[in-house]
Amino acid sequence: MDVRKIPAEPMGAAKIFQFHCKTNILHFVFALKSRIQVLVLSAE
Repeated sequence: MDVRKIPAEPMGAAKIFQFHCKTNILHFVFALKSRIQVLVLSAE
């Protein structure tokens, strides 16, 4: 039985997609912040 052939609920899929987007944005912001901190520290 192939799990991927089962149609996911549109709302469930949308929620998962939103969750992935939010975590990606948070991860990007966190990486950006740490990179800026390193730049600031190395500049001083």
